[in-house]
Amino acid sequence: MKIMFDIIIKNGFIIDGTGNPWYKADMAIKNGKIIKIGNIKESGNKIINARGLIVSPGFIDPHTHNEYVLFTDPRAENYIYQGVTTIGIGSCGLSAAPISKKYKKELSKYMAPLCMGTNISWNWESFSEFLHKLEEKGLGINIVPFVRHNTIRITVMGFSNKKANKSEMKKMVKLLEESLKGGAGNATMLLGIYTWLMSFEWFTPGYASAIGIVMTILLFIYVIIFVKVTKIRVGG
Repeated sequence: MKIMFDIIIKNGFIIDGTGNPWYKADMAIKNGKIIKIGNIKESGNKIINARGLIVSPGFIDPHTHNEYVLFTDPRAENYIYQGVTTIGIGSCGLSAAPISKKYKKELSKYMAPLCMGTNISWNWESFSEFLHKLEEKGLGINIVPFVRHNTIRITVMGFSNKKANKSEMKKMVKLLEESLKGGAGNATMLLGIYTWLMSFEWFTPGYASAIGIVMTILLFIYVIIFVKVTKIRVGG
């Protein structure tokens, strides 16, 4: 009998992520892709009997701080065994790149709690270099790498508590553009709001005035109300 598939998962309860109820079926995989779902009669190199088990797409954990731990545990089996196949790295305004030689020591010291005792070489500067170093480890999980505003600011200004001048702002914008082109992602709405806020005199990251904080809160209240009203209008 000719082998048709690499793997066949038999008798599983399939939840496909579309919102439909589960259904019982077989699943055939070839070259790392799902080829067929249904009552499969063909043969496979490996047969997995999933009777009584759920077969579903991998789960996504969008908020993690594993960008450093992945250097010593690239397979991330703690996630895989729980069904998580994709993670977001670089959360809470801090990402592993870009970094500058000038402030690398300060940044690495600040990031030490996130490294969880792992020995990190910090042998990269740009975002693309950081991703290349991760890829060399042979990751066992999909990643969505974010670039964050605090790291960009630290790369340009260190931890100085002052307002960024025009030259420093231009450097930050350039680093952001280079990082996005180098494979970084970001939360588009929040990034857009944050970038827009930085153009105002009263809003300075790490140097916020009382009026800046108030205006920021008011802006986010406005955004929340606008989104809700828009949903009501669209929904009729």
